[in-house]
Amino acid sequence: MSAIDSQEYIARQVRDHDYDRYFATLFCPTEQRPALLAIYAFNIEIATIRETVSEPLIGQMRLQWWRDTIDEVFEGRPSNHPVAAALGEVIASCEIPRQPFHRMIDGRELDLTGIPRDDPVALESYVDATSSSVVHLALAVLGTCDENAEHLAHHASLAWGLTGLLRSIPFQSSQQNDGQQLDLPEDTAASALAHLDAAREIQTGVKRQALGAILPVACVHPYLKRLARAGGNPFAPRLELSRFSRQWRMTMAAFRARI
Repeated sequence: MSAIDSQEYIARQVRDHDYDRYFATLFCPTEQRPALLAIYAFNIEIATIRETVSEPLIGQMRLQWWRDTIDEVFEGRPSNHPVAAALGEVIASCEIPRQPFHRMIDGRELDLTGIPRDDPVALESYVDATSSSVVHLALAVLGTCDENAEHLAHHASLAWGLTGLLRSIPFQSSQQNDGQQLDLPEDTAASALAHLDAAREIQTGVKRQALGAILPVACVHPYLKRLARAGGNPFAPRLELSRFSRQWRMTMAAFRARI
């Protein structure tokens, strides 16, 4: 696959599977978009493993392949996989750490063995590993990794990740063979809102360009408002925001420099 074909493949993967992050990159400097898309494509690769394997052992083998591949890429050994090859270019041109990649992979182990849905502390730890790590890497690409930005990444990612788990309940329940509905701790929505408030407070002391890493968080509050009006029922109709509504909210957040 040529470099141009690889970039098109990666952009298409992110656009099709993580549209909000794809749209957010349009508000980032043009020269940094390929690196951001490579990171987001890697996240998609490991986040979708559970849905594409027939048994946990196969999923664990794929996660181990990515562990080994990430280490090889950091050691300067090229890969034929388009996403891994793109990450090699990112690592060669940006000062990004290795540890968040491994945190993301370790977090995805729980996708195979069971997300701790009944333990609020363990649930936040899972979201921190799988969501915050993505934002930390994006901040590194954008050159905004300072202490305030790290705190912003933590709270914004937890707001986004916990809300994402709430949004996913109808789909995940439909995949259950036993017909049981999945659930989360009752205070999950309240926790997501508290982290959103904390992120908004911290954001005033963070460089404006960091916004590109957290722009989708602008869609958290309207979803939580709809969920509250539905009595906290994630199966209620019309909870989801349309793509146009999400685009509009992220655009307004970008212009106002406020999530």
